[in-house]
Amino acid sequence: MKKRSTTTVFESQRWLLILVSLIISVILVVFRYSTSHNATSGCRHGDTSLVAVAECRLQRGNLLKKKAISVIYFSSGGETRTDLLEMAAYSLEKLAKTENYIVAVLDSASMEVCLGVGLPCADASSLFEDSGGDAPQDADTFMSPAYVETTWKKVRVTYELMKHGFSVHSSDYDVWYAPKDSLWKNYLEYITKGNADAAFQVEMAGINTGNYVILHSERALRFMEQWLELQGHGDNDQVALNNAILSGDRSWKNVSMCVEECPKSREDAFIIRRYYPPFWSRYHDHCLFNGKTDLKDFDPCHPSLLYVHPICTGGGRTTDVKMSVFDSLNVHKTTHCDSSGVWDPFTDHS
Repeated sequence: MKKRSTTTVFESQRWLLILVSLIISVILVVFRYSTSHNATSGCRHGDTSLVAVAECRLQRGNLLKKKAISVIYFSSGGETRTDLLEMAAYSLEKLAKTENYIVAVLDSASMEVCLGVGLPCADASSLFEDSGGDAPQDADTFMSPAYVETTWKKVRVTYELMKHGFSVHSSDYDVWYAPKDSLWKNYLEYITKGNADAAFQVEMAGINTGNYVILHSERALRFMEQWLELQGHGDNDQVALNNAILSGDRSWKNVSMCVEECPKSREDAFIIRRYYPPFWSRYHDHCLFNGKTDLKDFDPCHPSLLYVHPICTGGGRTTDVKMSVFDSLNVHKTTHCDSSGVWDPFTDHS
């Protein structure tokens, strides 16, 4: 009887050890999930300030030897719909393989909207005097005073992050990212091959400021300061910048733009390497994704396509129009591509 009792004790202890091991495993899983979830909501015990969240997200999936962060800018404009924002964040992270990103919320009232969908929201409102109160009701109305002000807030946030040593990928939230082998890797290769400081998409004779990358340097900081000095004359960030660069004004002689051929010797010039919109060889259209052009042969995996950003969609509130563009292209059905994932804006569309 004693032998059986001893065996029973050992058996009980064995099962107890197994149970304890299972409990520990569950606790570790919950802890890992909790840590990941906290990184999504903010870091440092819930600190949602701009630089704190950027520093935290920098550790997520950043394969580059750079302090690099992607920033999706968001202001709800008084609306509670978040479909465009969620699409941009999902496609950037899952399709363009970019986890080191944040959503920079430009007014305090929009923070609740952003946090409600579980994104890495960073409160940038403290950078602006009008940070309190409701979100601007007409921020989505093209060239309204609130719209113009919002464009300059994006520039201010980019500059703030660069002052803290970040290279920045700046993105509007009405963007769908195509499946590629790391958006940052593709952008960085394009910039460095051109011996440049930044990359912007071509729009007419100038550039579009809705999606660009600028690498950190003292030269880049001076460029951002020059850009911000243009605020306050009624133009949005893009119009003001293009007018200044193309004006031939002496104070902007240090900024040059190129596409395929960039200057080999830069001295102290700030060089913007531009790139054409996707499918350029076929359409030669800056306003390709305006909801009016027939794109039956749209290929979400084409090498020239890094992202879809509807522009030239007309005045008024454009949220519905832009979502209809994405719906017509069926981008939501794209989950992967069999191609190499290398972006080549000069590829012919055949």
